[in-house]
Amino acid sequence: MIQAELRGKVPSRLEDAEDLLTSNVFSFFKYADRKLYFKSFLNELDILAPDNSLKDAEFRFWPRYDDCTEPDLVLLVAGFYVLIEAKHLSSFGEATAEKGCQIVREFEGGLNEAASLGKEFRYVAITSHYNKPTHLFAHLPVEIRNAMRWTNWQSVARLLLNILENVDSPADALFAEDLYNLLDKKKLRGFLPFNRIYHENLPPPPTIFFSAQSAKYRGDFIGFQYALQKEQPLDKPPLRLFYERKFFSQMPAICVGDVSGIKILLGGTL
Repeated sequence: MIQAELRGKVPSRLEDAEDLLTSNVFSFFKYADRKLYFKSFLNELDILAPDNSLKDAEFRFWPRYDDCTEPDLVLLVAGFYVLIEAKHLSSFGEATAEKGCQIVREFEGGLNEAASLGKEFRYVAITSHYNKPTHLFAHLPVEIRNAMRWTNWQSVARLLLNILENVDSPADALFAEDLYNLLDKKKLRGFLPFNRIYHENLPPPPTIFFSAQSAKYRGDFIGFQYALQKEQPLDKPPLRLFYERKFFSQMPAICVGDVSGIKILLGGTL
């Protein structure tokens, strides 16, 4: 399905479907090298699972509880029961007259099932927000708000990019690159600082001007720096062109007026 979405072969009404996004991302964690990718994802959620427990981890997509509540995914790994509710463009289900809000129902159902399996319960909400949308969880009971974890799809893209850039010959690299490109296409990639986007320092060019020697279709123009080399250099003007005392010294003194007994002269030495 990743290739179909990358090539635009998925109907437009399904491009932003969160179930497809959930399937693509967590199917990758299921089938790719778990010690490399899946473990990194769990570590970001502070779920520390031993390496020897990863291959036996169960991925239960869209399980259903007795009250017909259906979370997106349950992970059974080591001693943890991890319930994941994934959102993209939709919101969490609100409470109605018939049933409580989605998060509360999932939290209670998952907590009970985790207890029956003897596992530690974790609730994880995934959204497309760049920062934690606290307004979406403000109505929840305090004990649920304090216990649940939040992450976003952008953190998955960051995880993939870090592995692709920093691990030598990582396993399933082509698979990881395709998933990263899919998240990028869906605008679910965080901002990359400029030192990450452009990290190669190229030497400066020998000249930033037109090069007459290398230009193939230059016509008669050979560039200013070459055309002006044949011209005689211009004489520099004196440091003080105006207001020189000797500027009018060669002119005869002519009286042009008399103001309050003071003669005004034009010409002569000032």
